[in-house]
Amino acid sequence: MSSLFRDTSLRKHCKRIFTLFILIASFGQIGSAFAQNAASAKALIDSAFAEYRRPGKHLHPDEYYLTPSLRALVAEDSKLGNQINQEPYVGGGELICNCQEWEGIWVSKMTVKITSPGHAEINASFVLSKPPVSPDDSGSIRTMRYDLVFANGHWRIDDIATLDPPPDKWTGPTLRAAIKRDIQYLKNPPE
Repeated sequence: MSSLFRDTSLRKHCKRIFTLFILIASFGQIGSAFAQNAASAKALIDSAFAEYRRPGKHLHPDEYYLTPSLRALVAEDSKLGNQINQEPYVGGGELICNCQEWEGIWVSKMTVKITSPGHAEINASFVLSKPPVSPDDSGSIRTMRYDLVFANGHWRIDDIATLDPPPDKWTGPTLRAAIKRDIQYLKNPPE
């Protein structure tokens, strides 16, 4: 009788451990799903914009804010530009704000949309000089789209599009497209 009691106790103990394991695993999935919400996507962009609180200081927050694939494109563009002693596309300014000079970033409007699981789109309108902005300083007004992906437990920027002012023929529709075009140009520069 005592061996039967021990077996039953062991089974109960194993069931409790198994149940606890399942609960812990499911909380991990719930936590991951919760972290993929619009508020957490917005928090990434808010954090990136906070990097620009010090006027004119080049912060280059790429390491933290960009996806590994976008960082790899930036690195390749920089490397090719340095090899032929030509400034790469990404060397001319700050990627997050598409700017070279700023006093800060003042957001007037930001919309966040989860486009699919693990993907978000943020549209942000902001100015780079302290409000109110004079009509003569319209170059400091930006409207940009940030395409985010959720990977390894964090949101990261996978692409950026400058919506206003509209991109010129060289920059292309998005940062990723402009860098790819520049890489091709730097690989085969005109003679």
